[in-house]
Amino acid sequence: MYPLQVLRLALAFLLLAPGLCAAQNRQPNSAAGPQRQNFTFEGKLQGMPGGLLQVVNAAGEPWLVKVETGPENITYQASAHPTWLQPGMFVQFKGSFDPRGKATEPVSQLTIFTPKTDTQLGAFPDTGSRLGGELFADTRTQPKVKPQPEVASYSIVGRVAGLDHNKLRVAAGNATVETELADDATINVELSNYALARVGDKVSVTGWYLQKGQGWANRVLVRAAQPLGAPKKERVVVSSEERKKAFDALDDLSAGDTQPEPAVPAKEPVKTAAEPTPKATATP
Repeated sequence: MYPLQVLRLALAFLLLAPGLCAAQNRQPNSAAGPQRQNFTFEGKLQGMPGGLLQVVNAAGEPWLVKVETGPENITYQASAHPTWLQPGMFVQFKGSFDPRGKATEPVSQLTIFTPKTDTQLGAFPDTGSRLGGELFADTRTQPKVKPQPEVASYSIVGRVAGLDHNKLRVAAGNATVETELADDATINVELSNYALARVGDKVSVTGWYLQKGQGWANRVLVRAAQPLGAPKKERVVVSSEERKKAFDALDDLSAGDTQPEPAVPAKEPVKTAAEPTPKATATP
């Protein structure tokens, strides 16, 4: 299907959708018109013209789907490179922390998510933690005692407040935690919208239709085919000794390619016939 045809079909679909829905609501079981039917299929995303999902299902059938549901029924899943992480994103992860809120080891797995109305931000102790609510307490207001080398495991749910290379600072409710991302950290993404969807992503749709090929979705799941972001470029460090060896090798190569210029034989002087010596004549 050509792009222009898709756009025309999408426009017609958007214009006719309210009338079809109204007619279906007035006569849900009328034999005079098309009957509402449910559908569920999986396919690959071909585009999003006019905000619609253009999907080809597993049977090779093209569909235009209008999403009419709230974010609670929309899920976008992907993986991401650590470089995609930005301040302001909501994240959750587990880690071990000391009483001052500093991590004792890098984070190996982190999830970027969309918060819901009932999402609680904070640092929540795992079962068996001895520190409980004393984590990240303000030690300036407490009597000076010998610091205890106790650490505990906590689930952190918060918003990225700062990011410097692999150093991460997260505002989790009334607490602020500092940690580092491992070089091979796994970053999962689970959002309540599909704005980041791209052509080729896998799409699972549940909804209804009046005419096959054009439907309304009440549940959507998009799985990204490619990771988000780009891998961090590794910096190659060359020592001064290695650099010197490289230049020496280039000098040797240049010297080996140089050929002595062939000697040019000296030109022999051109022999010319000797001019006759004028004879002396007697003076009268």
